[in-house]
Amino acid sequence: MFKRKIFGSMAAAAFVLSLGFTAFGQTAPVRGKIVIEQPDGTKAPAVDVVVEAYRSDISKGKLPSAKTNRRGEFSFAGVLFGARLILAVGGPGISPKYLPDVRPGMENIEIVVSPGDGRILTEEEVRAAASQAGPAPTAEMSAEQRKQLEKEQAEFDAKRKEVEAANERAKTGNEVRQRTLKEGSDAFSAKNYDLAIAKFDEGYKVDPEFAGAAPLFLNNKALSLRQRAVATFNENANKPAAEKVPAMTKVKQDFSDAIDSYQKAWDLAAKATASDANVVAQFKKQTLDGARETVSLMVRTEQAMPESGASVKALLDANLAAEVDDKRKLETQLILADYYRVAGDADNAITAYKVVLEAAPDNVDAMAGAGLSLVNAGYLNGNDAQLQEGANLLQKFAEAAPAGHRYKADAAGLIEALKADKNITPQKTTRPSTRRRN
Repeated sequence: MFKRKIFGSMAAAAFVLSLGFTAFGQTAPVRGKIVIEQPDGTKAPAVDVVVEAYRSDISKGKLPSAKTNRRGEFSFAGVLFGARLILAVGGPGISPKYLPDVRPGMENIEIVVSPGDGRILTEEEVRAAASQAGPAPTAEMSAEQRKQLEKEQAEFDAKRKEVEAANERAKTGNEVRQRTLKEGSDAFSAKNYDLAIAKFDEGYKVDPEFAGAAPLFLNNKALSLRQRAVATFNENANKPAAEKVPAMTKVKQDFSDAIDSYQKAWDLAAKATASDANVVAQFKKQTLDGARETVSLMVRTEQAMPESGASVKALLDANLAAEVDDKRKLETQLILADYYRVAGDADNAITAYKVVLEAAPDNVDAMAGAGLSLVNAGYLNGNDAQLQEGANLLQKFAEAAPAGHRYKADAAGLIEALKADKNITPQKTTRPSTRRRN
């Protein structure tokens, strides 16, 4: 049983203490088209017509001028909510015209003009005409146009309310995230892991599906759970066995919950949209490295729950796929095999250890793990072939491992037990030569 206290790799963690959450935009476009109506009733797009947008909600001010394209279309982008505009139209071959009470979000405006001298109204003329009571003579609209504008205004008002509500939610959510991230980080630094876990969980629950922030809180929660597990293990490692059982149950649960948090963070990263990709990228390595270290600690403390198996496999497979260093890949594969053994999944452990031994036949840790797992499976299954294979590997391990290896005594004890109980003696095995023949 692993009884040493664990220090070092868990001692510190860096937290991001500022988040850039962008509220919803507070502008909307104004778009439409200008049409020339000839005396015979035919209509055509008014090309290269100047459209001025004057602010009627304030005494002075206008937007940059717009010009119609070959389809007679014009556009003003990013008009602030709450603004009111007067659109004034003028240009070669047409009579000037204006349209009052235009609001952000109106995108199907049609202004019909007639042939004329091309005069362009001044700002003073536009404001004076628009201030007169009743409809302006140069801005007459048909009943259909008025109905369309009223419809657009209603849609705009609904959209504005929706955006304002979303902005308020975003503002409140950002405040909660900033507060809980700071409080959680402070609690972590003070080794108050209970409070740190609660605060990071609170921040995560602001929006559990937001890939731009939720993975950060999940990773920090997982790290805090891992640290609490290590602290609990260290406090109870040298107590009598009967006293350790409740504490070790908590250790296992904290490790398992940490893996669950890392899995949620990884799943969110996989679902991130293109707009979130740059933000999510910074969390991915933290997720994979944190998960790998957590599984390694499960092994080193021998406190692993089989229920975490699917997530452990998924996260370590992702780690292997992202890793470019062959040595570290082999170490990760060994961590996975050791997890299966500690969790009591002998069949998967045997398979995983053989992957390591295929790549590194002289790896003594893989020999020991595979031998122990084969003997365990052999006893459970009543399979003498597995017992024999396990005995062979344990003997090979015993001969190759250094004197201080933690499984050396266990290997020797099992070999003697197999001789006595099953009359199974280790057999020398030879690997096919890989030397090229001439």
